[in-house]
Amino acid sequence: MKIQKVLLAIRHTKKGGVSETNPSDQLSDSYIGTTGRACIQAIELPYDIKQQRIDLFGSGVCRTHQELTALILVNELDGEAHDPLLNMGNDTMFNAWMAAGLKDAVKETGSNIRGLEKVLGPEAFKQACEACADDIRKAISVMTYDYSLGVFHTPTIEMAAHALSMDYPATLAEDKGIVFVLYEDGSVSAYGTWSSGDPIPEVE
Repeated sequence: MKIQKVLLAIRHTKKGGVSETNPSDQLSDSYIGTTGRACIQAIELPYDIKQQRIDLFGSGVCRTHQELTALILVNELDGEAHDPLLNMGNDTMFNAWMAAGLKDAVKETGSNIRGLEKVLGPEAFKQACEACADDIRKAISVMTYDYSLGVFHTPTIEMAAHALSMDYPATLAEDKGIVFVLYEDGSVSAYGTWSSGDPIPEVE
């Protein structure tokens, strides 16, 4: 089946931490800092992302937009930026998950996505995954160009992939990702995992 749109969704880079940003700012651990910017320099984006105009998406957390800005500057990307996809990450949601015991559940299960399922319970977990998938569908529906780049989080990328045909994706490391595609029949699916330097499927 022919592919009409491709969205590369990568997990944000390493956070800089308070020692690199502003120790007096309680939110400074949410910034990419010097560490993150150095990591971004080493990311090798696919040819189709670097050589064409693309659509750009981030979450509701500032570090994803910092990374998008850095990737644009480093790779001289051109395209159109879109509003944040809040289901793919926001501080209120993450804080609620952590308060519910996500950190310990991840240690028990060995997986961010399975840890969240344990914390939320089957029905709420399914709804959360569908919300992430809805944001991916929304992003693809508003794409102006054939290819797009999104910077989001774990486990929200894995959750979207789980709702869009992947079983239980392994926890993504920083700057790793999952490719989502729109097929000619209108269906959106998780195509596969991505690492720096990997190609992505071609739009036909």
